[in-house]
Amino acid sequence: MRGYSKIILLILFIIYIFYLFLEEPLVDEDDPYNFDQFQKIQIDNHNQAIANISQKEATLRGIILGGSNAMAGLSARQLSDHSSGEFFYNYSLSGSKNKITIYLDSLRETSLLIDKEAVKVVIFSDLMFFVPKKTVNNSGSKQGEFSLKIFPSTPLLKHIRYKFLPLNPIFPRDIEFGDLDWGGSYSDICRPPESFNMIPNNLENIKKRHLKIRIEIQEIFPNSKIYFMVPNISNNSSSVILKYFDDIKKLYKESNLGLILSPPRKEEDIFCYSGFYLNQKGRILITNEIIEIIRTY
Repeated sequence: MRGYSKIILLILFIIYIFYLFLEEPLVDEDDPYNFDQFQKIQIDNHNQAIANISQKEATLRGIILGGSNAMAGLSARQLSDHSSGEFFYNYSLSGSKNKITIYLDSLRETSLLIDKEAVKVVIFSDLMFFVPKKTVNNSGSKQGEFSLKIFPSTPLLKHIRYKFLPLNPIFPRDIEFGDLDWGGSYSDICRPPESFNMIPNNLENIKKRHLKIRIEIQEIFPNSKIYFMVPNISNNSSSVILKYFDDIKKLYKESNLGLILSPPRKEEDIFCYSGFYLNQKGRILITNEIIEIIRTY
């Protein structure tokens, strides 16, 4: 009996080694030129929503872009309510920060459904202004160096679930405006936030990223005013963050890049889950501030 146990353990170990060193990444999840399944669902929903706006012969005046921070923290419905019957739409895509090329390509294709020249305002909320403390070269690892691999990059069970089981997104969206639906399950998992613990990104690299993005957005929406938004963060009065914010304002003014930037927030009850995701109260507050910023445009 012990012999069989040893054989089974040996087989399991061989499978582990095989999967550890021969696994291929989940292409849709890791490849910046491919959407994962959840992102594909979001893009399909966006396409249908934009088509509905076109069919209603409504004017799409503004569009929200960015990742999950823009999805949770900005409201196109609220912006629309203050725009005299004109539409804003939240075209945010969770996990899009490293997939900006394919993301803007999808926007370019979707824009064919509407009057592109009618879009006057684009708000791009970009978490890439910050990086996790452990990040190196914005990728989480040192390039060109060998690192001993002890654990697979994707657990086997997750790999199997991703490939074969149906997807059940926990972030339902407002079908008409694209916002996070706070009446859905997301509100159930909202919990008191952790403190903000990210650090400034390389500002020159961010500027180059946004200059490139601005060119691409202007090609899609030639009459639009483009605002790059620094996500709101919970109170962090460190000299590093405050100097970074001052440097952002100076550099973006010199580069003629539209900017929306608020100091670290002192309100303690507007965040959810982390020090940069807004809850429903925070979304209302910040969106109202944006309404005042873009009101004259």
